Amino acid sequence: MSATTRTPRYLAEVAPEVAESLAILEGVSQVSPGRILCSAEGLLHLSERGTLFRCPKGAVVVRQGRMICFERLAVGDRPGIRR
Repeated sequence: MSATTRTPRYLAEVAPEVAESLAILEGVSQVSPGRILCSAEGLLHLSERGTLFRCPKGAVVVRQGRMICFERLAVGDRPGIRR
């Protein structure tokens, strides 16, 4: 969840060109080449032309025949840091 708004955030790894094209949507930002960070609102924007599946540990968006798997970040997780 975001520390300031307490809303969940989701991280996905995609092709760099996909990350760049999706980052134009509200609630979606590119944190590095091939990695996007979404708010819950961003997931809804992504699913407008696809299907959204949510689960406790993340979400999956199926869009234009491609599947994007998102990991839900815990409070305090920073998207640029790998464990």
